[in-house]
Amino acid sequence: MDGRSHAPRILISAILVVAGTLLLLAAALARPAHTAPAAKIGGTLRVNLSTTDVQYTDPSLEYESTGWQVEYATALKLLNWKETKAQLFPEAATSFPLVSAGGKRYTFHIRPGQRLSNGEKVTARNFQYAFQRAVNARMNSPAAAFLSDLASVRTTGKLTLVISLKRARPDFASIVSMPFFQAISTRMPMDPAGVKTPASGGPYYISARDVGRSIVLSRNKYYKGTRPHNPNLISISVNTNLDTSLLQVRSNQRDYDMFGVPPTAHVQLHNQYRKQYHVSPGVVTDYLSMNTTYGSKGEGIKNHSCFNGNAGVGVRTRQAVNYVVNRPAALAQRGAFAGTPTDQVLPPTMPGFKNWKLYPTSKPNAAKANSLKPKKCNIVFYGATSPTGLAIMQLVKSDLSKIGINSDIKTFPFAVRIAKEGHRGEPYDLDLQAWGADYPDPVDFIDILLDGRNIQAENNNNNAYFNNATFNNRMQSAGRISNLSKRYAAWALIDRDVMKKQAPLAPLFFRTVREFTSKRVGCWSYQPVYGTMNFNAICIG
Repeated sequence: MDGRSHAPRILISAILVVAGTLLLLAAALARPAHTAPAAKIGGTLRVNLSTTDVQYTDPSLEYESTGWQVEYATALKLLNWKETKAQLFPEAATSFPLVSAGGKRYTFHIRPGQRLSNGEKVTARNFQYAFQRAVNARMNSPAAAFLSDLASVRTTGKLTLVISLKRARPDFASIVSMPFFQAISTRMPMDPAGVKTPASGGPYYISARDVGRSIVLSRNKYYKGTRPHNPNLISISVNTNLDTSLLQVRSNQRDYDMFGVPPTAHVQLHNQYRKQYHVSPGVVTDYLSMNTTYGSKGEGIKNHSCFNGNAGVGVRTRQAVNYVVNRPAALAQRGAFAGTPTDQVLPPTMPGFKNWKLYPTSKPNAAKANSLKPKKCNIVFYGATSPTGLAIMQLVKSDLSKIGINSDIKTFPFAVRIAKEGHRGEPYDLDLQAWGADYPDPVDFIDILLDGRNIQAENNNNNAYFNNATFNNRMQSAGRISNLSKRYAAWALIDRDVMKKQAPLAPLFFRTVREFTSKRVGCWSYQPVYGTMNFNAICIG
């Protein structure tokens, strides 16, 4: 997918993606943290996760932002992101990897003396097993989509890990930083249902999980690293009520809700709690995926759904959707300070973003949409059960009726919806989705969401099931460019052309991250790559 031909041997430090991509994002995203005079150690951080639970606590399987917020506090990675910057640093590794064989071989040396929370010594084998477990067919891990170029993972002695690729990938250092590839126990079973309390090597570990009710993070007594680990305990109650949770945080009974706060509360919180209410640039784009290969009656492409095909009425109908949706109205359902309307795949904080102004972002244009002669049809529209998501879906349904599209809305709990939409052949025409960057490179947005070669039987992120040979080839070529300015320019043009010529998605808005904490919370810090508050760095007053 990606590739590079370069000098036979280089040391990754401030070179590669880390130099250009991450320093640009650090400047764009990082904001000063509100800090207490001194970091207070101890206490229990009391967290809610309203309306839902994390899908997994198994690092090979979890692929949601809430789960990764938990794992940022628990994981020990070869390379990790600094607490308040989009900047990689060697964590379990002694340094950035040695890259050889024209960019196809990465050699990591593991720091001695590290242990998992179960006391197991961390060696190269713990990381080797993380890669092997992720690509094992039995696990059906979403991590496999990022390892299509993996040739082998081997150890040389106890503390040396050698990863060989089929072709060079300029973004591989960032891929290594994903939570999938953290140090795990070599005794961790191959369990497609996931391990609930895996041993981990970061500042904390998951000491208890009651699915649907609670997660508890405890300090890892074996952790000797430099990352902060301030609270003694992090207690997370899941599936809580959003309105009740807000009352609890305001009265200091709970400290934070990972899901957020009710959309109508933001103005008052902003005005009344200046030191407790935080707005930061996010890395998430909300959009509509239009299924380009399936009919709403489950008859496959022969049914000729509204959005099928790479030419003709299917494309015109997808373009019409982009003209008729009311992006500001959809964004307003998330409340004040929620983000910016957008008509493109890449968010503004992502390198490669260029504002092309392809579709209306301030006022929909139903006349233009109808001039494209879109197909008039009945569609199945999937979404989650959250009140905000449902409100947006109702608005979109009304918008689409103006071009002769009638929508049958079907909602599911978040994890159920993700699994259904990820199943190739699922009978839906449209879904309301959101995508956040796994790491700051355009390939992780456009390629993951729209490259047809990534489509598999399950766990698909290309929910439009878009498969266009021309754009597949362009994405492959762009992914191989190691020169950062040329790389970003290539992705910017793909972003423009795929939306202008094919429009498999209808982007709605780019999110900010709005977080509200209790008065007990000090040392607030924000990790811009994951777009979340850092549990491990919080001080409890």
